[in-house]
Amino acid sequence: MKQLSDYTVFPKTLIKEGAALGMNVFIHMPQNGWIIPFRKIGDMIGKEEIEFLSKVQNENLLILIEEKNKINQLRAQVMAEELNRGEINSPVVKENAKETLNTLNESANITQSMEGVGNLVQNLISLFKKSPSVAAYDETLKLAASKSSDPLISHHQQVSSIVVLMALTVGDFSPDDLSDLAAAGLVHDLGLADITKSFTDSHIKELKKVNSQEKVIYMRHIQFTLDRIKKEKISLSPGMQRIIELHHENWDGTGFKAYAGNKIYRPARLLRIADDLVCTIQDKNANLGFQEALKKLSAEGAIYDPDMMKLLSNS
Repeated sequence: MKQLSDYTVFPKTLIKEGAALGMNVFIHMPQNGWIIPFRKIGDMIGKEEIEFLSKVQNENLLILIEEKNKINQLRAQVMAEELNRGEINSPVVKENAKETLNTLNESANITQSMEGVGNLVQNLISLFKKSPSVAAYDETLKLAASKSSDPLISHHQQVSSIVVLMALTVGDFSPDDLSDLAAAGLVHDLGLADITKSFTDSHIKELKKVNSQEKVIYMRHIQFTLDRIKKEKISLSPGMQRIIELHHENWDGTGFKAYAGNKIYRPARLLRIADDLVCTIQDKNANLGFQEALKKLSAEGAIYDPDMMKLLSNS
């Protein structure tokens, strides 16, 4: 007999009127502990089902835990449909993106959870209308797959995935912006491999920690990254290039080129946050989830776009 621990919560935002269910869905009755079937795979959802679900607490809507991967597949499909219709600020998109980011607070295995997020983003962009930005993402993804054992590439993959979901949560980013962010995320620090090994092994966030000579060397990794992209013959969209060039600019003007505030290309501001968030989440000594890591970055000063940080936060 199955127990509550055999199930996982299924977000109500993924059930749409007129759609067919891709999995068996159950209702948990907390008053008596029963778990009863709601609708089975292939059933069409009508107005009656939607009205009934409006009265059900989301945490009581369940699917079997072995089908958990289907949630991200469905999330990607739902968000792609909205975005391809031009619904850039769709509440459905924002809610699903933020729910996915917040799963990084709940999982005991952050690395495995990150992989799930990565698969969602890949599925999402594969459903976008084809454009030069999408083509550039496809090329960078192939490069990442061919070097997946490289720790730097692993970092890139995580940044790429998280930054897209962050962009969907913040809002006002076009599908091309999302593809540019995903592609830039996959290669933004490739040039670190062409400078000293210490910079590659430990991602430097605060330039105050290095001396002036090291800072000059470190700053060169952006040009080395662009050179590497050219060498690998990867397409480089204009947006992707701007993100890479400006992803070390700080809101307070203390970054590489001393750009400040709204003068920094908006997608690059978001990659700046995502880059440091991934480093913070993956710090094994801290063991932080997404929201905890976000709070830690917020406490470090006016480095990041404050409006973006507020929109990403649960508080």
